[in-house]
Amino acid sequence: MIPLKAYLRSAYLFLSIFAHFHANAASPVISARADQIEISLPLELQGQGIEVTVRLPYQTEEQTFTVWKGQASPSVTFNRIQEGYDLYYGRFNIVVANSRETLDANRWVTDTSLLGAATFAIPHPSNKKGLNSAVGLEDPIALGASHIVENISIDQLIDLESKNSPYQVTVDAKTVHFRASYVENLDTRLKAFHQAGIRTLGILLKTIKWQGSRNDSPLTHPRSEINNPHALIGAFNLTNEEGYLYYRAALEFLASRYTREDAKFGILAGMIVGNEVQSHSVWYNMGPASIEEVTDNYHRAVRIAELAGKQAHSDWRVFVSLTHHWHAMATPGSPERGFSGRGFIDAFGKLSKKSGDFPWGVAWHPYPEDLFEPAFWLNFSATPYFDSPLVTMKNLEVLVAYLKQPHLRFGHQTREIVLSEQGFHGPAGAEPELKQAVALAYALELVQQIPEITAFHLHRHVDHPHEGGLMLGLRRHGPKGAEDIGPKKPSYSVFKAFGEKNWLEETQFALDYLDRDSWEKLYPGPESVGLAQPNSNESGIIDLYRLFVDANVANALDAKSASFLKSAGWLAPSIFVHPKDGVPASISWQIELPEIDENQSLALTFGTGIAHESSNGVTFSVQLDGREVYRQEKTDGTYTSHLVDLTGKAGSSRELSLIIDPGADIEYDWAHWVEPIIRIQN
Repeated sequence: MIPLKAYLRSAYLFLSIFAHFHANAASPVISARADQIEISLPLELQGQGIEVTVRLPYQTEEQTFTVWKGQASPSVTFNRIQEGYDLYYGRFNIVVANSRETLDANRWVTDTSLLGAATFAIPHPSNKKGLNSAVGLEDPIALGASHIVENISIDQLIDLESKNSPYQVTVDAKTVHFRASYVENLDTRLKAFHQAGIRTLGILLKTIKWQGSRNDSPLTHPRSEINNPHALIGAFNLTNEEGYLYYRAALEFLASRYTREDAKFGILAGMIVGNEVQSHSVWYNMGPASIEEVTDNYHRAVRIAELAGKQAHSDWRVFVSLTHHWHAMATPGSPERGFSGRGFIDAFGKLSKKSGDFPWGVAWHPYPEDLFEPAFWLNFSATPYFDSPLVTMKNLEVLVAYLKQPHLRFGHQTREIVLSEQGFHGPAGAEPELKQAVALAYALELVQQIPEITAFHLHRHVDHPHEGGLMLGLRRHGPKGAEDIGPKKPSYSVFKAFGEKNWLEETQFALDYLDRDSWEKLYPGPESVGLAQPNSNESGIIDLYRLFVDANVANALDAKSASFLKSAGWLAPSIFVHPKDGVPASISWQIELPEIDENQSLALTFGTGIAHESSNGVTFSVQLDGREVYRQEKTDGTYTSHLVDLTGKAGSSRELSLIIDPGADIEYDWAHWVEPIIRIQN
């Protein structure tokens, strides 16, 4: 008779083994070596006939082919190269021969530990200050930047014409050439940054409107709208073999060249894939598409970037790129052109788990609510709740808390967050430049207090003359344009002082401006985040853009829901109005203004702009019950933001009218009310 203790121990051991293999049945481990692929199999399959099938990233379900067939054992191993294809980038299926049941579908390689990749430590500075769009080499290094993100255009990197470039790689028997001038310029920059102790991440882009892009090339996604004036960056073409091989070649070349232990050409610590994917009509354009379609394409692009990098270095990092739109849609009313950041993270995370999880991070862009107003601490739409419309510098705890949820972690780890692009508008003038410097000081100190965020990349180093009127730099630009370094702004000294002994001395002016005694305890922590905003209608606001369908329109040749380009690439929802000749056009609603508490205020916030430079100007005005409460004459297309205080009208029913009065004639009087919203603010 078996003693009870021994029996229980045996039973426990059996159940543990069963649980292990049962888990493997749901989540087989797919491992890669230099020349082989190995797949673990569940205990219950042993002895049964199975097939392992695969399809490459560009292949459809109908193109799936068999790579191994036989009797199952604890694991199966097969050659990595078959029929001229490298299966390392494949999506694998395990099919039971008798029932034709697919045990697991479309799972990627997740174990790269046996590839023999480099393992030397890539330095990770403790100081988080970094730059985006750095001009030159000397000034970014002199500023003491610890982090740099470097844009890499796949269009400029790959040379589609050359047959004898000294820089080339061969993938699946296809030789891909790279432009020598581009590679050597990248070498110079990355080597200089590495020697200065700066950690550099690449941002891989498929350009549409600039940087040598050739839209008839195999690099262009066939659904990208190359004639859309707002589409600046496109989706990577993973729809056919040629596009896939070019994309993969670029990643393999970059990862192998810039992860050498001798750092001969500099170091890339990883890659941010694409740009602001949830605003895909502008920044990852693949035409009108659902969130599922965009996520599927983008997920494959990120997987390839991760696998290509892990062949070269075991600590290669990949990041998904997102704007500040959180629960709010990036393109309200047009779900086929954009979606929410929270919705995308859920969709991407679910797809990653289902197909074999991997350590992707998040590259977030927490620009202020209004790009032209640097005082992010006043942002209306950045609240401490999971249904906050935006995540800006004001409420970063929402992003951190959301990613800490078990279903979004990688194992037990919270995913790495880098703030890879954000900036604060500082046009010429003492007050605007002071406010920019205050915002930068506040943001740098805040981020230093958040352990999950590893880097803050300021956009920009130097003002750009063609960024929709935004002046985000630490310096003004010179007469020759964006690459001409001009005079320093006050924010230059703030950035340079961060991490130095004179930090408190250099930022005392900011503490005085903010009426703070110190920089301590800026960050409330993820535990402060609530699930949903109390007493709110989804976002806690009255969105007049969404209510346009209920508006009374008078004296307009045309009035409709539209969008306005606030700055380079930043589309915002708007109400478009073209008035009739000689008479003001009006858009009116009967609005029930909400009750507010003693410590709250109520305001109408909006932007104004004219969509054509040939207009001779219009007058924007706001009326409450026929009484004018706001008026502005505008003669150019520059976007400006405005606020009308409605606190004294709270809790009452009012007729609200947005009015456009034409100028001398109505030609090109294409007026936009941008993001008109009534908000409660504490």
